[in-house]
Amino acid sequence: MTSGRGGEVDTDIRPTTGRSEPLTSATVGSALAGVGAQAIVLISGILAARVLGPVDRGHLALLFLIPLILALLGGAGVPTAVPYFVARNPAAARLILRRVAPIALCQMVALPVLQLTILELAVLRRYPEIRPAALASLASLPGIILYQYGIAVLQGLRRLRLYNVLRLLPGATYALALLLLLVVVPGDLELVTVIWALSLLLGGTLSLALVCLRLPQLTTTEAPSRRQLFSFGARGLIGASSAVDDLQLDQILVGFLLDARTLGFYVTGLALTNLPRFIAQSVSLTLYPHVAQCLTVRDGLNTMNRYLRIALPIVLATVLALLALVGTLIPILFGPTFAPAVPIARILLLASLAFAVRRLLAEGARGLGRPGYGAIAEAVALVVLIPAVVLLGHRGGGEGVAVASAIASACSVGIILALLRALARKNRAPVVPQSRIGRPTSVRDPA
Repeated sequence: MTSGRGGEVDTDIRPTTGRSEPLTSATVGSALAGVGAQAIVLISGILAARVLGPVDRGHLALLFLIPLILALLGGAGVPTAVPYFVARNPAAARLILRRVAPIALCQMVALPVLQLTILELAVLRRYPEIRPAALASLASLPGIILYQYGIAVLQGLRRLRLYNVLRLLPGATYALALLLLLVVVPGDLELVTVIWALSLLLGGTLSLALVCLRLPQLTTTEAPSRRQLFSFGARGLIGASSAVDDLQLDQILVGFLLDARTLGFYVTGLALTNLPRFIAQSVSLTLYPHVAQCLTVRDGLNTMNRYLRIALPIVLATVLALLALVGTLIPILFGPTFAPAVPIARILLLASLAFAVRRLLAEGARGLGRPGYGAIAEAVALVVLIPAVVLLGHRGGGEGVAVASAIASACSVGIILALLRALARKNRAPVVPQSRIGRPTSVRDPA
């Protein structure tokens, strides 16, 4: 991406020249941090389930989801814009942080008020017994907001070691506190929620403090305006946020349409489906730029096929292995009271296979200069998911919702495959207009 006229951001994808860069230590570090984050999520999920049981585990999932969704949408994508502009002009990092400070402050004041309103109107009317825990969860949003901006600046400055450490800090703190809670004193929903909120506050405060200590001296007065930050961020948010996978709409629907116990089983089933998703996400990090380097659609599609021939057998083998083991793993890891999560997990593993395929195809399409393909597939998934959850959820409970999620994911795969096949029929067309070929620039992710 380059800076266009009037300071606007040009997000057209252009071909690069030269060989692909080899796998660097930074890439390895990011991958290891990702694996560590997945492990921490699994461990903390197991510990929370052991401490709380199915019903309160469902309550906890609901209290988790609301601030996370508000932070993602309420930020209007500005935290995703910060790394881009800081990376382009590290000398302006201090000024950029000053520009976003009023935005962050408004978020920290307004979003908890909105969170409290949602809790009062939508959650506490149905689950009045969790009021103390719900009020404790209000402390989580300021921590999430501080954390978002702190690690965003570090990412832009390429302080990747510190960035990767801070990626793990809130989850590791939460998991360690849960372990101590499990060993030392009996825990309840309110105490677990307080631990979670304090872990986020600690991570957010520490990340921002470390950023302020490591900011380079301000040597320029050139920095993006708040309007540019919002414009870039909003476009990135639309392209990067999935209603099903990022906003976790299926869990929200389970919590509101069914009950907390079913949600507890559902999120337990989801816990073992993260590995296939992580494999697809990791492969897509290299798939996208490699496809973007191709000058024609035919070359791009051939590159996608090579990646798919490597990635899909790995994902499929992972899913099959987990299908065989999940019946044993869930009772051992989470406890026998979570045995009803086993059939849910098996269905969600099939859905994760469809998710992996869709993720790879969507990232490949973005590399071909067709980012809208993924958005269309996501829209189809959303349109299918909501009525399917309403219809199947009432009849089949958590298993019905899992089936609805699998159907929605399969439909989105069908749509994006159809779009790519239609594109393949025009395989003589270049990825970008011929007038742009020969003007190499680095490929960057607009999201």
